[in-house]
Amino acid sequence: IIVNGLNLSPHEIEIAVAEVNGVHTAAVAAFATRRPGQATDEVVVIFEPDGALPQDIPRMAEIAHNATALVARRQGLRLAFVLPVESGSLPRTSIGKIQRKTLKDAFENGAFDAVKTSLVAYLASSEGSSILGVSPSKEGMLPNLQDGVEEFLCRTNWLLETHNKQEVLQESVGLVLPKGAGPNCSLATEISAFFSGSVVVHQEEQFPSDVSVALWLDAAYASHVETQDRLNAFAAFVKRLPDTVTFVHVVTRGAFALQDDDDALICPEARALWGFVRSVRQEPKSPALTLTDLPVNYQQESIEALLSYLASTKSGDEAAIRKDVFVPELEPIAQQDAAVPLPIHSDGLYLVTGGAGAVGQLLSQWLLELG
Repeated sequence: IIVNGLNLSPHEIEIAVAEVNGVHTAAVAAFATRRPGQATDEVVVIFEPDGALPQDIPRMAEIAHNATALVARRQGLRLAFVLPVESGSLPRTSIGKIQRKTLKDAFENGAFDAVKTSLVAYLASSEGSSILGVSPSKEGMLPNLQDGVEEFLCRTNWLLETHNKQEVLQESVGLVLPKGAGPNCSLATEISAFFSGSVVVHQEEQFPSDVSVALWLDAAYASHVETQDRLNAFAAFVKRLPDTVTFVHVVTRGAFALQDDDDALICPEARALWGFVRSVRQEPKSPALTLTDLPVNYQQESIEALLSYLASTKSGDEAAIRKDVFVPELEPIAQQDAAVPLPIHSDGLYLVTGGAGAVGQLLSQWLLELG
């Protein structure tokens, strides 16, 4: 199943749905279908209920909602429909395998239109909306979040890490300076003092093949144009790295505000590099990459904590150094008790970034419901 360029296994979707209370664990089928005029496929799940009848529409709606929320959390996929059939009615081969193609043909030929209409009508009613946690639309108000959506929305908490202090890196280290940085770059000078075999390399230069660790030093502030240039420079740098380089430590400054005194000294543009590095990690031939953020106005102890931390890191590690080492942890944002008035106009134009994702599709649907 390919949806919006994302390759998905029907089996994984079926396993998730089978975990939902009220679904027969061995009687779930997922398949892709495409409505006329649609640019991509959408996923339909057919299941046999366990302990209830398909005619129990309120119960089927609850199961469908729970299954949709679980698949969205796990696969980042919004199911188009989750529909019940009578127990024992899923088409199977002589050896018991569910025939997804037969179900898909039946769905596209209207065999499930009646139950689909019943579920949609029920969920649109005031009684059905209570299952989804959606209040009827009010003028100037956005419907409440659906149950489970708050689990998509998280904030980053920075937790103090208690780790054993390490000796600083012993390998030869190549310090990669920002474009335009002169020979007196203060951060590079202070870090170089800890290494006997450090080599200073500018971003546009070839990285030496006899150095196994690269330390990419990002500047503190940048315009949007400079930020794009940095991303391009980092991409080019990674592509031309010799195979001898086993680690690349990316160090930004002021990307995050951890303490009250950080608020006036943050460089949100630096977060673009964090996102880009996370993407580079997914490349098959990517070197081991870590991300660390220093304060804009760092102190000597921050440099020492940085180097001690890097000596014990592994690929994928992320941290912020504020004299001590802090590591990120995602914390769900609690659902608000009261709806927040929003200046939404029926004749307005609204751009939903990430609109093909689970939350984006929900938000788009809410906007449609508001007219």
